[in-house]
Parts: sequence; structure tokens; C-alpha cells
Amino acid sequence: MVIVKASQVGGSVYAILRALHACLSGLNVIYFFPTRTDVIEFSKSRVGPLIAGNPFLAKMVRDTDTAGLKKIGEAHLLHLRGMQSSVQMKSVPADMLIFDELDEASPDAKAMAKERLAHSDYKRIIELSNPSLPDYGIDEPYRESDQRHWMNKCPGCGYWVSLAEEFPKKLGEEVKIILPRGDGSFYRACPKCSAELDIEVGEWVPMEPDNHAHGSHCGENLPLESSDHCTMGVDTGRQMHVVISKKIKNTKKREVVYLRAHNSFEELDDLMKRFGVQVCVIDGMPETHATRAFARRHHGHVFLCFFNDHQRGADKWDTKELTVQVNRTEALDYSRRMIREGRRVLPRRSRQVEEFARHLCADAKQLHEDEATGAQSYRYLKTGENHYSLAFTYDTLAAARQKLCEGPYVEFLTCEWDGRWIPMDQYALTIRRW
Repeated sequence: MVIVKASQVGGSVYAILRALHACLSGLNVIYFFPTRTDVIEFSKSRVGPLIAGNPFLAKMVRDTDTAGLKKIGEAHLLHLRGMQSSVQMKSVPADMLIFDELDEASPDAKAMAKERLAHSDYKRIIELSNPSLPDYGIDEPYRESDQRHWMNKCPGCGYWVSLAEEFPKKLGEEVKIILPRGDGSFYRACPKCSAELDIEVGEWVPMEPDNHAHGSHCGENLPLESSDHCTMGVDTGRQMHVVISKKIKNTKKREVVYLRAHNSFEELDDLMKRFGVQVCVIDGMPETHATRAFARRHHGHVFLCFFNDHQRGADKWDTKELTVQVNRTEALDYSRRMIREGRRVLPRRSRQVEEFARHLCADAKQLHEDEATGAQSYRYLKTGENHYSLAFTYDTLAAARQKLCEGPYVEFLTCEWDGRWIPMDQYALTIRRW
């Protein structure tokens, strides 16, 4: 069972009740949190009061000498464990696993924890979390589930409505499902006939009924699954680390809407389409052949980046060769300035965002002196994994290119024979000249 939830909607209470019920039914359960600190806090603030306030559970559940273990009935145990320690995850077998706040734990930890079900005939898993990024954490298993939505039947016209799906996805779209009453209050409305909906009357309807896992979401705090007018930066290597951002309307800020590592260029093709990527800058090395093929498939939208330490001044864009040359130090300086000045808005904190931050910190600026001339200059020294650091830098280049291309013109054409950009208002004149 996969539950994508907003904060404070009772998801953890539901999960702990399912865990206690499973134990009372003769099963052993491990309830996982990202850290040991989370376990202790949850045990004291949520589990303890829940048991104390229920006479039946108070009689059946007994504390042990640790906050991470509850004895249910005569023989069965509820283990509360953190996922940071491999010892915590390997020590006991289980019939059911519950992963709470999954987006704050690492994927490797989850894979290790699932081994606790190896010898059980029951093998049940509940995953729940506030989402952070598309295709990461809770969003990944939710996409593989039957994706149930709460549907309400309109009392006026009989139309079945999913309010979450009908809610506007973009700024400026008409809001048809929230309408005003005469007294100044508002109600949830049918998008077809505007009749008032009773949100208590409805049912969960699977959007992907052939998928095995049961998946649902509570609340509207979902990750951005698709968009348009985005930019993308890609660092290539054993994996391809991707950063996608989008301009926040009426501001000078951009929002980072996607962070993830991918394994194939076909997956990048899908991202170009899903997020309506207008400009993508990708590492020109070491996969030059495959990268050029990717650039040709998205002609005029993808540029290979090559660092040139001797270059000074503006970036050099070549629309015929589909490349951009830039001074590495200046490019990294610019991307860091975007962070310092608050011009990049990051997603909610998660393991993926923390990894992104570590990669940015892995590029340390160091003063370098030329032994022959004594000239001093700053360079960035790689002190650890920096894939997202480079991908983010490429995305800042792409964003600058996008802004330049928008300029005084709304749209540009690209000539197939030489790849040059042509402003629309010059199109007729250019055709006459050629």
C-alpha cells in the first residue's frame, strides 16, 4: 500500500493502527523511520498516547526497556527502527514493514530493509510520505500502484469528479471547482454543472487498475509531474544527473522542480517532453557521440557544454555545432551566486535535496598561483561527488540562454541548413534575401 500524503492528515496514526492490528493478528511488524531520533519522538509523542487513550490497546500492549520495541499480547512484537543504521535494519525478521516519511530515507536503506520479509509467507508493505520530487521516494512506488483517486458523484448531473485531478495545474487556469456562494463563502463545485459536491460521499477509484499495489494520495501537496517552459542541466557519467528548473511567474526567481539520476538517453528524451524543456545544456564529455545524437534529436534545444579555462567574458553559443563554451570558474561562480542571492527555490528538504546540497559543497574554491608567472587565480577543486553541482551549473546556463532567446521576440525559428536562430519578425526578409 502506497500513501502519498500531506502533513497532519492522520497518515501515521492510520499506519500505527495497522501495525498494532497486524501484531494482534499474529504477525511481527517493523515500523521504519528515517532516523533513530524520529523513532524516539514518534514512540513518545504518538504511539504512547494512542495506546494510553485506548483501554483495549492499553491492556494488550506492554512497553519494554526500549522506546523502539512494544510487546503485543503474549508473543508478538512491534519494532520501531531507524533506517540510518544497517544493524537496526538487519537484526530481526518480519511479516510486515511500514516505511514512514520515505522521502527522507535513502533508496538503498529501503532495499536493505525489505530483506526482513524474506522468510515470511505474509509479506506486506505500507509506504507513506509527504512527497518531495517526481520519480523519487514515495512518488516512485505510487507511479507503479493502481493510483486511486477519491471520486465524488455530482448530485446534479451525476458526473464523477476527482477534485485533485480537476484542480488547476498552472497559474492562470480557470478554477471551476471552487465557486462563491451568495454569502461570500465558497464551496467545492462540479466542473460540469457547478452543483455543490458533498466530499464525504464518494469512493476510491483506481486510475491504473491493472497495477498490483494499492496507491492513494491525501491532500494536494504532490510533486510536479510535468510542466512546460523549463530548462534542464545534465551531467553525464556512469549515471546522468539531471536538474530541471522553471521560472516563477512575475519574479526573478526560478524553482528547481526535478532532481534525479538517470541511466539512459531515452529517459532524457521523456523528460524533454514531460517538462517542455526549451533549453537543455548537457556535459559534452565523455559520452560525446551519444550526447550529440541526443542534441540532434532535439535540434535547437540541446547544447553540449565544453569548459574552456582560457575563455573570458560571455558564453560562446554555437547553434550550428550545438555547443556552448564557457569558463568553468565563472560558470560555477554564477550558479553559486544564484543560490546565495535566493534566486533558486529548492524543493522541500529530502534525502535527494540533501544529496544535491552535498554535491554543491563538493566543489570548493581555491586560490591557485602559476609557478612560472606568479599570477594568481581562483579555481574550483573537486573534493567529492559533484554531479548535481555540474548539472545545476548547466541548468543555470540553460536558463540564461532561455532568457536571452525570449528577449524582445516571443518565438524563434531554427534554420535546418546552418542552425542559426532567426527572429520571427525577420523571417520574411530572410526568405527574400535567400
